[in-house]
Amino acid sequence: MNKFFLSLMFILGTATIVSQNIFDALRYSNDEIEGSARFSAMSGAFGALVTTWIWYGKPNLVQTLNGALAGLVSITAGCGNMTAIGSF
Repeated sequence: MNKFFLSLMFILGTATIVSQNIFDALRYSNDEIEGSARFSAMSGAFGALVTTWIWYGKPNLVQTLNGALAGLVSITAGCGNMTAIGSF
């Protein structure tokens, strides 16, 4: 019941948010990639691990690995902007 109300509040809260336009996307975009692929994968896995631990009461390996994959996908999109020194 508590998760239902939390989900309902999230849906109603996000429905009232004004979406971004192209100018906001350009203003908030980042040309410099911070961190490496290893750091991005670890942060995605850790975020998924903590989230599943809080949500289900125990860690879930499948969702943790999915978080690591999501971290790798997030850094892959900016590989065209990465320098040789930034790849280490």
